[in-house]
Amino acid sequence: MPIEILGKINLEEVLNIQSIASNTKIGYMLKIIDIFKKN
Repeated sequence: MPIEILGKINLEEVLNIQSIASNTKIGYMLKIIDIFKKN
């Protein structure tokens, strides 16, 4: 995941979230991020 997308989110927190989250939840989060990037 590109660093610029993470913004102010702590990198360790993101990695921990991804390690415990399902692929579906990760995909959903990335879609939401993509929507915000386009706006």
